[in-house]
Amino acid sequence: MAAALKGWSDCMAKGGYGGVGTPYEVIEKLGLHNDESGPKAVAVATKDVACKREVNLVGIWAAAERAYQERLVDEHAETLALYKKQRGARFACAASLARRAAGTSGPAPPAPLLRPRRGPGPPGRGRGSFTGRAGTSAGRPRDRA
Repeated sequence: MAAALKGWSDCMAKGGYGGVGTPYEVIEKLGLHNDESGPKAVAVATKDVACKREVNLVGIWAAAERAYQERLVDEHAETLALYKKQRGARFACAASLARRAAGTSGPAPPAPLLRPRRGPGPPGRGRGSFTGRAGTSAGRPRDRA
């Protein structure tokens, strides 16, 4: 990512827009606050797009962001799976309640859902642990010390 940003910055400098390290700095460093759609802004934007294409900044940026997101999903897979299960149970419960309100029959609502525990979880589990409404953790009684 750093190399792509450096390449973009170098390309911008060759086009007469030096001193800009990232696309987020363009407006401030090039003094475009009061003229974001004027001729200078259009020329800068044109060069910005050309430089992004030249170094594939958008592709590299997207790949880096995707890698970060995939890592976060992997790190939180257990919590996300539980959320997905709970969401499905809530939708099923809502559909059941809607059928009852409409006077049609349907399956009984699912068992009570789990809720996030407040504060840090047990050692090694972090904040991703959940407790049931009756003071259980994933169906097991919690120690009451």
